[in-house]
Amino acid sequence: MADDFPDFLKASGWQDTDEEHPPGQGVPSYRVVYKTLKTHLPEVRMNWPNLVMRTGYGSAKRGGMRLGEALPMRRKGHWLLPPPGKTVVDGTKMTFHPSGVTNFEFHAWEEEVKELFLVELVLHTTETRPDRRLAEGRSRLASLKTLVELAFGPRLLGALVSEGLGELFPDGHFNRSLESDRVGNEYELDLAAITRDQFSAWTSTTLAKHVQRPLVELQRLSLPCDWYWRSTQTADLVTEYLELWFTVEVIAMPDTTNVRPVRERLAAAFGGTEAEWRDFVGRHAGRRDKLVHGNAKREVEEREVESLRDFVQGLLELELGIHNDERRDSLRRRAGLSAGT
Repeated sequence: MADDFPDFLKASGWQDTDEEHPPGQGVPSYRVVYKTLKTHLPEVRMNWPNLVMRTGYGSAKRGGMRLGEALPMRRKGHWLLPPPGKTVVDGTKMTFHPSGVTNFEFHAWEEEVKELFLVELVLHTTETRPDRRLAEGRSRLASLKTLVELAFGPRLLGALVSEGLGELFPDGHFNRSLESDRVGNEYELDLAAITRDQFSAWTSTTLAKHVQRPLVELQRLSLPCDWYWRSTQTADLVTEYLELWFTVEVIAMPDTTNVRPVRERLAAAFGGTEAEWRDFVGRHAGRRDKLVHGNAKREVEEREVESLRDFVQGLLELELGIHNDERRDSLRRRAGLSAGT
């Protein structure tokens, strides 16, 4: 995975700070503002020890960072800086010739959205990483927002005006923390190529067999592939993990909650016994159960997502008739088995 993408970087900063509200001196907080859909609201401000809720008519400040000429990647929150140029082929040698230079650009912007009925929520956060602070804010306010929607209907929290992190001060002032999306420079990557022969071989074997499948078989395969594709687009690790696990369930557990068929499928395809795959499959099934049903914090580490992604890609390759010895060896190592069959 590291070889497929460049290194990513991001920029950070502050907005709305002043001498009385210096950065780093307020309470770390998550803030979200919604505009109602043509719905009048009373002027209300409610204060709890760790939460402020404000409704009424007024304005809302918001801001962020724009990333110049960078292009959005498939995965949300990731951008790519494309180098201008062309590929030159000379016999068996292929070289990329840049025609210009592209630089990272981070442009801060801010504005005030005026004359709207709004609902503003500012919650004190305890996490340290920005991504986890966002997840914490969304998770901890989910019950309150659901309560509001079920009581007053979907028009009350109808349009998202602003969401982000910052610091709250006792006088109600909010310093807005800026965190840009991640940006990578495509120029860092080694030049890769797919030859005409390779593409022709793929179309005449793997693709040809796939399109010749019966319609019911194509429909069966579309659902796990859809879950897998969704997982490659989200920036939230928990969402990615669950969508990857849904792929496992659709492929190997369509009519049961028992993970034994998953272990049996791995053993038949990659060697070892069903029992030898128990710990590997059990770790992921257990993580899925804790994320969906557990009372612990809703979080997952990148390494756990990478392991499950490897697992899911192996199952999909089996379903799609793709032979991959590297995948077999990788999964066997993850399960504590020796490489090879």
